[in-house]
Amino acid sequence: MLMINDHKQLSAPAIVDLINKSGGVRAFTKDAKQLIQLSPEWFERNVGALYEAMVKYPMERAYFDADDGVIAMGEGVTALTVSTSHFPILLRERLELVAREKYRLGPLMLGNAFTTIPSRKRSGKFHQLNSDRNIDFVREKERYNETFLSETSDEYINRKAGEILKITEETLLFDDMNAVIEAVRELADDMKVFEEEQRAKALLNAVYDTSNTTFGAPNEVAVSAVSAEDLGKLLKLGAKMKKPNGSPASIQYEWVAVPVEHTATMGQVLSQAFEDDSSALQQKKVGFKFFGTPSPLVSATIDSLAPPDVPAGFDDNYFAIARGALAETVVIPTMFQTQRGIVQEDGWENDIIARFRTRFLKGFSVKDGRRLALANLT
Repeated sequence: MLMINDHKQLSAPAIVDLINKSGGVRAFTKDAKQLIQLSPEWFERNVGALYEAMVKYPMERAYFDADDGVIAMGEGVTALTVSTSHFPILLRERLELVAREKYRLGPLMLGNAFTTIPSRKRSGKFHQLNSDRNIDFVREKERYNETFLSETSDEYINRKAGEILKITEETLLFDDMNAVIEAVRELADDMKVFEEEQRAKALLNAVYDTSNTTFGAPNEVAVSAVSAEDLGKLLKLGAKMKKPNGSPASIQYEWVAVPVEHTATMGQVLSQAFEDDSSALQQKKVGFKFFGTPSPLVSATIDSLAPPDVPAGFDDNYFAIARGALAETVVIPTMFQTQRGIVQEDGWENDIIARFRTRFLKGFSVKDGRRLALANLT
């Protein structure tokens, strides 16, 4: 079994010897995967030797001796039969570990406000209880009021997105694995930013698309500043919101999405809402206690968008978001994959020995526009 102290840089013959001592390539691969988890740098340090021992020699120099069941490699160096399909397993273990760590690093930002909904359709509409629903008291032997599900006007479209990184033979032979690791980290970060951009566009489309029938004037309030008093006006919209049958919706806004330049001001407003004793804030304190103080969502992606995704003057607006307002429909979640197999497609012509891929099949949509509110700074 490989030990954690096997940290020194190894040669290809030394890797072959370890394969023998491990009892074969499958056992060696299993041990090496565990070692990669404990000490990822071990793989970067020895990737060239691993490639030569597990792929290059078997493909180019080896011959199989049927009498003793070994592969002869080079000058008197022998090893148990080595399959070229095992090296990509180790490569996959390292690259996918790097990608997952980078993808999970840092806050989800707007992702916190999106409700994840499993999906098996290319597109469709969301459903809600019929607008005629009415809970009421019933007498003995009387029937309860009935309702049913009906489609909303809000639609979703699931689309596939992703990118592939090709890894050449030279990358491994010249010990450039650090460059590959950094490229994988950057690709994982790009995917996270791309998803955040789609969430931002879904939010802004709900607010500024006049064709969206679930969002309108009742969800917008004019404010003069980023202040506790004006935030109270925005939160009050949720208290006044009605369901389609006219009963109170009792919407509680859980997040406030603010442009980056207003981050510090909004942070002060939210942290001091209970501390200020001025008479102008007394009524707002009651509102905060009833509805709960929302959490700030700061996304630089929103500020980076340009027309037509956002209108001019967007930097002066911010939003209140309630749970259930936004949806992320998921057919295939965000994945990081390394293709197994050495000779594939253009691999033979261009010495592409592996491919790393990130992808998803998702939709980013507005599920219930009534649960969004816009503070329009004037």
